Amino acid sequence: MLKKLPALCLMAVLLAGCGDNGLSSGGGSATAGPEVAVDTTPLSVVSVAPVDQTGDVSVDTNVLVTFNEAVLPFDVKQIVVCADPCVNPVDASVKLNASAKVLTIAFTAPLEYSQVYTATVLSATAVNFQNLAKPYSWSFKTAAAPSGGGSS
Repeated sequence: MLKKLPALCLMAVLLAGCGDNGLSSGGGSATAGPEVAVDTTPLSVVSVAPVDQTGDVSVDTNVLVTFNEAVLPFDVKQIVVCADPCVNPVDASVKLNASAKVLTIAFTAPLEYSQVYTATVLSATAVNFQNLAKPYSWSFKTAAAPSGGGSS
C-alpha cells in the first residue's frame, strides 16, 4: 500500500487542481451557459395601403399590410375585405413577401366604383409566436366611375 501512496497523492493533487468549475459554495458562481435573448415583441400592424380613410382609390388596387415582425405564413388568418355593409367578402389572393412582414391582398376582379371597403386582419402569429392582440381594421373608398365624356 505504501508503494501506491505517492500515486494516490499525485492523483489527489491533480484532482484538486482541476477546480470546481464555479459550482461549489467556495467563491465561484454557477452558470448555466450563455443567456439567450427571447423576442417578446407583440405583433402589430405598422402600416396599411390604402391608408385608413383614404378616398379616390383605384378599383384595381392591391391592399398591403405591413407588420412589425415577420409572420408565420400559415398562420395569417381571415384577411377580409368587404364593401360596407359587409355581406360578401371580396375574392382575393393573399401573399407574403420574402421578409414575411408585408402581406399583399390582390383582388381577383376590380373593386366597385364609389364604394367604401373595410379590410380586417382577424388574426396572425409572428415567428416569435406572439399573436396579433386584436383584429386590425381600416377602410378606404374607391374612385368614382369615369364619366362618358364623349360628344355626339
